[in-house]
Amino acid sequence: MKKLLIIAISGAQCFVALAQSSPIIASAGYSPPAPLQAAPGQVVTIFVRDLPRFADGQFRSGSASGLPLPTALGGISVAIVQASGTAKAPIFAVRQESECQAIVVDEASCLLTAIQIQVPYDLAAEISLSPLKRVIYAPLAQMRIDVDGRSGRPFALQPLPDNAHVLTSCDTSWFAGAGKECRRSVYHADGMVADENAPAKPGETVVVYAYGLGTTGANMVAGAAATTAAPVSDLLGAPRLVAALQKDFLNASSSSPRVFADSRTLGDVIPIEFTGLMPGGVGVYQVNITLPQDLTAYPCGGEVHSNSVLNLTSLQGTESIALCVRQ
Repeated sequence: MKKLLIIAISGAQCFVALAQSSPIIASAGYSPPAPLQAAPGQVVTIFVRDLPRFADGQFRSGSASGLPLPTALGGISVAIVQASGTAKAPIFAVRQESECQAIVVDEASCLLTAIQIQVPYDLAAEISLSPLKRVIYAPLAQMRIDVDGRSGRPFALQPLPDNAHVLTSCDTSWFAGAGKECRRSVYHADGMVADENAPAKPGETVVVYAYGLGTTGANMVAGAAATTAAPVSDLLGAPRLVAALQKDFLNASSSSPRVFADSRTLGDVIPIEFTGLMPGGVGVYQVNITLPQDLTAYPCGGEVHSNSVLNLTSLQGTESIALCVRQ
């Protein structure tokens, strides 16, 4: 009998036979699971099934105690393999828990292990355009989970130049658990959320924080805090992010999935003043956006929690953020 190791990251899943207890579902649909996806410098959580506890029966859980981040934690390390060589990903934290409710069940197939890492900045993820203007991505890399010094099998990883993810209310605790609503937010320059209690104002420059916006022109070290506000480079001659504002859109959801949308439906394009690494953060990007002077006059307050939508579009799609604005 053989066990199955399942790895999930960025919505894609893979599996490998190791030793067994019971079958584990890898995915469902009409095609095999897609490769994992990640961008240089991206902070992302890998979810692994069937990774055993420590030999003493304790869960493999813990957090990095400081910077720079370690490349091994809880007996786990994450290796990314490309033609240029193998790099170990810095690890923020590891958390392991059992998904099985029956107390008598205590097998590795019941365990879900979350591993929060930063993808090395030197991940080769360049793209180009074909003569027909289709995007050609970098060759597949491999991601490997090593446990207690034993190498795991590699899983296909598709490097992306960016894999934008606007930070949500769940990212501060990084492991939110199933079923929790994870809301995106827009912030004032002083760090307060721009909501009905502190609305944004005409002409104000607000801030959004994100992961996965790729490389900058500065020397970057994975697992260490950014020392400067290093701006991201353009992608094939175009900005990596485009911001648009939809006015008089009431009580929009800030937890809706990233989607591909027609730019004509996303509202008025507004200027992004800066997109780059946030000094003092590890893999955190700051996006400064200037709101127009002619903001919506529809009242925000009471049962109206938001009256506008800020849409941020990258190569990977659009993420929407509910916003309260007031004249």
